[in-house]
Amino acid sequence: MARGYTSGVVTGIVVSLAAAALAPVWRPALSRWGRPALKGAVKQGIVAYAVLRERASEVGENMSDLLAEAQVELATESTGEPDEEPIAPAAAAE
Repeated sequence: MARGYTSGVVTGIVVSLAAAALAPVWRPALSRWGRPALKGAVKQGIVAYAVLRERASEVGENMSDLLAEAQVELATESTGEPDEEPIAPAAAAE
């Protein structure tokens, strides 16, 4: 195990030194392309948050409606009232 840890430290040091040595190459590229890419990612995150928030409110509203319907059905069943009134035939109404 100690050998794996040591090789990881050495690799980290080598990568850090290489990144520092190549900084004049990658910094301008990162500034030129990185900022617009990051800004685009943030904008997409904002849009995704808005859509998710809207969907969550719709789900909450549907659950609230479902809960209200279930409570009405339970109240109707416990009082013994019929769900619907019987419809009189048209001939009997005359």
